[in-house]
Amino acid sequence: MRLIWLFLASVKINLIMKSIYTLLTIFTFLAVLGSCKDDKQQDNPEGDQSTTEKVSSKGPTEESKARSNSVMARVMSTSDSKTFASYIVTSELSGKLLSEKGPFTVLAPSEAAIKSMDEEFLKSLPRSENKPRLIRLVQDHIIEGDHNTVSLMQSLKLGPVTLTTLSGEQLKVSSNENDILITDSKGKVAKIGKSDIQGTNGVLHIVDNVLGMD
Repeated sequence: MRLIWLFLASVKINLIMKSIYTLLTIFTFLAVLGSCKDDKQQDNPEGDQSTTEKVSSKGPTEESKARSNSVMARVMSTSDSKTFASYIVTSELSGKLLSEKGPFTVLAPSEAAIKSMDEEFLKSLPRSENKPRLIRLVQDHIIEGDHNTVSLMQSLKLGPVTLTTLSGEQLKVSSNENDILITDSKGKVAKIGKSDIQGTNGVLHIVDNVLGMD
């Protein structure tokens, strides 16, 4: 009987020791696993953030691409139409040329053409009370439709060409050898200089006179 009791006690002790050993093994494994994870985080502390940024970071949308290559962007980036670009912005018509599908043709007066205007008139344009006149000036130089120089020359071969601006101003198109001339309703003539500056929603031409305004 004593032998049986000793045997059972020995088995019980062995089972307890095995359980303790198993638990120690599990705890050791978890500790090592945690240590590896900490080391990985220290090696790349911003790893999760970088991954998130890579997932959430997207390239430019089609809309943003269209805006950055719009006819308004072309007006703003062309050195000889900087002043006219500021007029478009002040008259709050830039959104139209940036975002709308169009297409539009912009006949931007050159820097020299604008400087040739009456100095007092130019100084008064930015004033709030003269905003309607500024809007009219800008609209006198914007036409719906994509009228590049090739299409204008081809149309002239078929007969007279008249373009209607956003303000309703009627512009007659004619040619003089290789030059394209634009004549407004008051008889002022502008020649297209730098031309066919293409945007996603229209085309820009630089002209050497201010059209439409009295």
